[in-house]
Amino acid sequence: MLKEDLLDKSEQVLTRLIEKLYLAENALPKQQLVQELQISLSTLNRYGRHLQEDLQAYEPTRTASLMDTGTTLQFNTKGQLSVEQFITETYVQKSINYRLLVLIYQQPGISMFNLANGLNISEASLYRRLKQIRPILAEFKLTVQNGQLIGSELQVRYFYYCLFGLSSYPVASTPAVHDFIHCLQEELGFTFSKSARRHVNRWLQISNRRARQSVDMDSTIPTHIRELYQNNVLYGKVQHCFQQFFKVTRPFEVESLCTMLISLAVFNSKNQVVSRFSLINRKNQTRLNQIVRHIEAEFFAALKITSDEWSFELSKFLFDICARPYCFTGTISNFDQQYAQYYETTIFSANVSQLVNVIHDRLLKSSRPQLRNLVQNNWLYFDQSFHLVLREFQYQQRREIFVGLDTNLNAHLERILREELEQQFRTDLNVIVMLYQPGYAYDLVVTNTATSAYDDADRTYWIANLGNQSDIKNIHDLIHQNYYDGLALERHS
Repeated sequence: MLKEDLLDKSEQVLTRLIEKLYLAENALPKQQLVQELQISLSTLNRYGRHLQEDLQAYEPTRTASLMDTGTTLQFNTKGQLSVEQFITETYVQKSINYRLLVLIYQQPGISMFNLANGLNISEASLYRRLKQIRPILAEFKLTVQNGQLIGSELQVRYFYYCLFGLSSYPVASTPAVHDFIHCLQEELGFTFSKSARRHVNRWLQISNRRARQSVDMDSTIPTHIRELYQNNVLYGKVQHCFQQFFKVTRPFEVESLCTMLISLAVFNSKNQVVSRFSLINRKNQTRLNQIVRHIEAEFFAALKITSDEWSFELSKFLFDICARPYCFTGTISNFDQQYAQYYETTIFSANVSQLVNVIHDRLLKSSRPQLRNLVQNNWLYFDQSFHLVLREFQYQQRREIFVGLDTNLNAHLERILREELEQQFRTDLNVIVMLYQPGYAYDLVVTNTATSAYDDADRTYWIANLGNQSDIKNIHDLIHQNYYDGLALERHS
């Protein structure tokens, strides 16, 4: 599900409107917005005024505003405004559906009367709201009965973990949780990042609250998940720390935390505990390990590479991607199709998207039903994740690109040209610009004097004098397309 599924229709349109304007960076014609949002022009104008009021209330200093020219709308910001945080605090946190789910979390078993009073709505409206959130919970295999969530306790905790991560719900740490995390770090010989500590803290706070509440729990953990931490040193170390700092010692509490640690990417790939876990996981031949190996094989086939060209970091990346839908059902994402399409066109090359489609088709033809179902049921998630894997692969394949300058410019003008070229590559590619020397192997020579291509360079680019900004951009694009974007597809095509 997406965060906007928690919102009423008007807030959904407002959310999509500001996201479109934010991604566009320039003014958008109202006629285009009317068509894309499927609303009338008068409704768009009303939403525009509403959005302007919300921005002003959120940012009284007017660092963000909406410019309406009559025929276009444009989102302007003078400072640092997090659009995602604005949407979360202005719409998500105030939505009735979200507040309904929070009340059920805070007071499981709450009566319909008290629930309606807490939301300041009638009981008839409450029943309509409960019907609205039914599809959201169904994605997590949960339902609401008698004021509490019904389903696997592991799924209940995962649902609130996702919901509170999306909504910035305040989950303060406690001394016991702080000491537990410190103990676990010492046991594992590992230091959690700040982000990972927040994730672990959120899971533990949700778990501790649920364990203290008088709720009926389905604390069954499926066999295919349990095998991930059985015969694994991780379980013993987590159990040792858990028993020191928490009064609840039911096996489920330790097992659910192990599931979270394994499946929600809290360990980075460059440490010994991950390497040890990977070796144990491969030795135990878990079903998840077999799925990851099979997906890796499809990447190797699509890229036409061997396993030697695939780093451990990429294997860990794929494991993390697969582990989440393998262990849990459902997700709450703020990375909707609008963002996905934008990034696919602005960040990811057509080569990457083509490769993702190739891998997708091959996986859906797999002889392994569990793998086919996992990919098919979570394709939007895998689609976005596979783009990131291939992007990371391309980055790791980068090498130094050597550009030679052969001009009749004086030293001062030549330095200007070098600086212009280096500036283009400062943030992405590893490009070295130097004065041309015959016999040196260059990837590209930029010249304003030569009449023919250079024998000691893969490519030659001709400019006049210092060239112009189009030349600088063309050189950047030429190197990107031939030495970066094309890397993954050269052997595939």
